[in-house]
Amino acid sequence: IEALEMVKTTLQKIHQGGIYDQVGFGIHRYSVDNEWLVPHFEKMLYDQALFALANLECFLVTKNSYFSRTAQEILTYVMRDLTSPEGGFYSAEDADSEGEEGKFYLWTLKEIEQILGKEEASLFIEVYQFEKAGNFLDEVTHKKNGKNILCLRKSLDEHAIARNQKPIEFRKKIRSIHSKLFSFRKKRIHPQKDDKILTDWNGLMISTFAQSAKALNNDNFLNTAKKAADFCLSELRQQNGRLLKRYRRGNSGLPAHLDDYAFFTQGLLDLYEASFEVRYLKAAIDLVDLTINHFEDTNEGGFYLTADDGEKLLIRVKEIYDGAIPSGNSVMALNLLRVHKITGKEKYLLSAENLFSAFSGFLEKNPQGAEVLLNALDFALAPAKEIVVAGDIKRDETKHLIREINKQFLPTKVLLFRPTHLDNPEIVELSPFLKSQGLVQGKSAVYICQDQTCKQPETDPKRVTQLLNK
Repeated sequence: IEALEMVKTTLQKIHQGGIYDQVGFGIHRYSVDNEWLVPHFEKMLYDQALFALANLECFLVTKNSYFSRTAQEILTYVMRDLTSPEGGFYSAEDADSEGEEGKFYLWTLKEIEQILGKEEASLFIEVYQFEKAGNFLDEVTHKKNGKNILCLRKSLDEHAIARNQKPIEFRKKIRSIHSKLFSFRKKRIHPQKDDKILTDWNGLMISTFAQSAKALNNDNFLNTAKKAADFCLSELRQQNGRLLKRYRRGNSGLPAHLDDYAFFTQGLLDLYEASFEVRYLKAAIDLVDLTINHFEDTNEGGFYLTADDGEKLLIRVKEIYDGAIPSGNSVMALNLLRVHKITGKEKYLLSAENLFSAFSGFLEKNPQGAEVLLNALDFALAPAKEIVVAGDIKRDETKHLIREINKQFLPTKVLLFRPTHLDNPEIVELSPFLKSQGLVQGKSAVYICQDQTCKQPETDPKRVTQLLNK
């Protein structure tokens, strides 16, 4: 409980701080002060993916809609400002515009009053901690220059309660104000966009959109994830199945590294669980096989950063440290365990066990340096379950069962769908143990399995939820 309170407080304070774009959404790269007020104003794609996912998971655990709203805000920003017409995600937006860092995001009291009028301006200035002298220091003089970064000291709901107003009505009013400021801000010179489309960061973002689509039952998020994945499979995958690292303005190139394979595989696995389109699962398994063939250290375990047929280096390094983004090895560990659960093939489990063995010393001495690897270890030791839904995907009762599963926080599971109107559906080729799953007395059913041995199927959504909560 204490750890969860720390997570909730941290996510909420980041969202309320100047590091978060209160008007246009999205998180800036990092804070330059202890108060989380003044950010380095650059916006990175991977930060959006990881911060949105943290909020989404917090929502699933707590059922507090504050965190689902934050996740949706960030994804709204990504769809609006970081998504290419072809579907891939751009890398970043710069901090500077017109040669000044943060100029696009800063406000003066005079501007606010001119845009909003006195009454709304008075409310907004109070809620967002405006200072007449400004709260932002000039880059050159290091003195206050009348410009303000928007930030909250308490949540909008807390402001509403203090004013004896209904939180939902107060949030609606503030959103209306945001809309006016956003329209005004659009006329400013926008920071330059880094329009490279990187395979690894796209993998992270596809994963977040897919998981958000599941948890929030949002088709728009699912379609965004699918379009990005289809773009990457088309433009960043070669005829032999190998990946390329980057795409820009019609040109793809550079050999992909471990992170590209690991992160994109994760995105495809999550996209399969959100869409149940087997082509994404097949692509993910193909990428895992390629990663094993070209990156695995067959002597000591784990995966090298570069491929065996890549540029010849003095040393082929293996990285495990989870920094601003997870390490390829950490993500690959979970990919291997998930694919083993789905296919039942021991080679994937063996690779995962060898990976844990290779980095066990680091994990023992520096567990805080490999949090994602700890997630994978938890998946292995739980042990993770296989949850199978059998039915017709178009029937409401099937959708209801899937929705009940997706509302739960279940980090140690794989989710599979077995269409019952086909005798030999494509998924059975990848996951043979699904061959025998079917309807129960004509109803769609959920099978909760471990090591591909299943308990009695359930058709009642409430009963499924009870079993999952255990």
